[in-house]
Amino acid sequence: MSSSSPRPSPTDNCYWHAAGRLLKRAPGAFVALAAAVLAYQYLFVQTNGIPGHGYTDWYEPSALWAAGHGWSNPGVVKAPQSAEFIAGREPALDTSKLEGLTFEENLDENQQTHKYLLRLVGVWWWLFGINWHSLGWMQVGVFALTAWLLFRLLRAAGPWPLALAGALAFLCTPGVLSLLPTVRDFNKIPFFFLSFLFMLLLTRQHKSRSRRYGIPIALGLTIGIGIGFRQDVLALLPAALLVAAASPCSTPGWRKQLQARATMAGLVLLGFLPFGAPILLAYTEGSQGAHQFVMGLAANRDDALGLTGASYERLAIFSDNMATVAKAGYARREHGATHPVKFVSPEMARDGAEYAWETITTFPADMLLRGYAAVLWILRGCPTQQHAPTALGFLAWGPWLAGCFFVLLGAQDWRRAVLGVLLLTYLGGYLSIQFEPRHAVHLAFLPAFFVVAMAGGVWGVVRGRQKDAVPIVGRPWLRTRALSLLCFAAVAVPMLALPYVVARAWQGPQVQHYAQAADEAALQPIATRRVELGDFVYFEVADPSALLTCTFDDLCEDYLAVALNGGVPAIGIACEAERDDWDTFRFDYPLPPEAAESQSGVKVFFPAYEVKADNQFFAGWSRFSGVVLRAEDAKHFAGLFRVADTGPFPLFLTMAVKQDASEFQSHQRLRLNWQSEWMTPPPPEYYVAPLKAKAQEPPAAD
Repeated sequence: MSSSSPRPSPTDNCYWHAAGRLLKRAPGAFVALAAAVLAYQYLFVQTNGIPGHGYTDWYEPSALWAAGHGWSNPGVVKAPQSAEFIAGREPALDTSKLEGLTFEENLDENQQTHKYLLRLVGVWWWLFGINWHSLGWMQVGVFALTAWLLFRLLRAAGPWPLALAGALAFLCTPGVLSLLPTVRDFNKIPFFFLSFLFMLLLTRQHKSRSRRYGIPIALGLTIGIGIGFRQDVLALLPAALLVAAASPCSTPGWRKQLQARATMAGLVLLGFLPFGAPILLAYTEGSQGAHQFVMGLAANRDDALGLTGASYERLAIFSDNMATVAKAGYARREHGATHPVKFVSPEMARDGAEYAWETITTFPADMLLRGYAAVLWILRGCPTQQHAPTALGFLAWGPWLAGCFFVLLGAQDWRRAVLGVLLLTYLGGYLSIQFEPRHAVHLAFLPAFFVVAMAGGVWGVVRGRQKDAVPIVGRPWLRTRALSLLCFAAVAVPMLALPYVVARAWQGPQVQHYAQAADEAALQPIATRRVELGDFVYFEVADPSALLTCTFDDLCEDYLAVALNGGVPAIGIACEAERDDWDTFRFDYPLPPEAAESQSGVKVFFPAYEVKADNQFFAGWSRFSGVVLRAEDAKHFAGLFRVADTGPFPLFLTMAVKQDASEFQSHQRLRLNWQSEWMTPPPPEYYVAPLKAKAQEPPAAD
């Protein structure tokens, strides 16, 4: 008899397969469990289970629906019974106080365009009670889902150990945890991750018809539902259409390939429309996009992106007042608009679009550079003030990791590498519209993604060497890879550089026109009085009522200039305001240290405005009141003036025009070695303090 080992029974094989499937799912389950524990610790131990950080008033319709009173608009209903709960001062809503009350179902545009989020919160409260504690548990679940989706996304790019490490690193990122209690901003992240996963799967060849056609439909469906949580998700739609149109296609013939790619893009739209179309139709007045664009032009956003200051600033500070005045003032100067200034209105949407177009056509090179700078910031892992210095040093390697990834991918498949660069530039660049960490945190995983993807590529090469009978490294292999890399460079480099070169050639004369007009502008003097304030001197407008002469009831705007006869590195533009001098700002302009005393003939132009407190959107009344200089620089003050003819200045830029016109910098530059925090500090306190610490005795006339 021959002796042989017994064959495993079918039952044994079943157990082994079940154990194998369980082990494959274990890393994802571990990531989700770790995320749930971390979210519980952060929400219920550190913030007492109350999702906050503002915007709690969004969820009053959700609370009223969960209490059985329909989707009611808090701006119309004004239900005092729910005010304390919605403000976060009460942990739960006492529904007995709402008995016998009737409410009008009338949601505003903001609520209509985020109705899927409001529905989710309403259903959750209906199931588990109308209280902030239960909403905290919902965020625990959302955080666990986010972690699991990220692990699956990284796992699709490389080996599971690195995918596990990358997902855990993302979970512990300070910016991610700090955003978790803000329901409206965090709950969009799962839709981004799921969409990225579907896009990654679309770049692969699928033999199964159900996967080939099901993935683009699922991608469109994810984006359509996601924009009902946050409008940021809409930015994924163009990227999804591009990926679908560029997906692998084995159909012979270019016409059939074109038809197949158009079909894939059409399937994305087919999945998007059922849920996305109602949200898009809710944007009836749609002025928020333009407002976000204008807010993103603020000088401190340029600093955060690592852009050097030129001789001008488009928007001095990140202020709702200043952004609103910039849009409305442009429409009134250039088009004679007379409609009331309202934040949400068709007229303000049109004004904002016109202002945005004027800005883009005047500063196209700066706009492109902002996009490139935003991409670099994202590749550094979206650093914030909460990162440790060691973490910031590690994240600085992010752009190099991305470069290595695209070089390796370009050597393998130059078409996919070009598509990757295009997607990265788009997804990162659009964030420069209004640049804040909460708008970009969903891309903080990219450095980890590049590490995992490169490791996956190396592992694939190793496995390929083990399987192939012939060596994969040799002259034909190297020649093929070198040719692919050359094609990638030949397409990618001009694709990124050529638009900027053309835009910079266009921008130079446009901006120089502003400098020439400022140098030739007729100036009308404005009387000021000097107030000594220790280390600083405050030149206050002597008669504020005579400063701004426009006749509109809601805002007045003018263009002023400070004349200086010597080198001054910075001046403060002071405002009296209802909200603690909210609109006060500082303007710095390039000035070499050796020229501090010899510099002469500097004029600093800036917008000055007054807004009323009874407007629909303005944060409160605010009025320009004077300028502030350091005491040692006060001797260079030569007067405050109004620009007599503002026609040559479509945009009221804050800019410094020196006697030597060649020193005017007509474009911004990028600091490649930038490792600063995401946000520059606010203006020094002494630029706000003058309005609180005026001398009691009558000031001396200047």
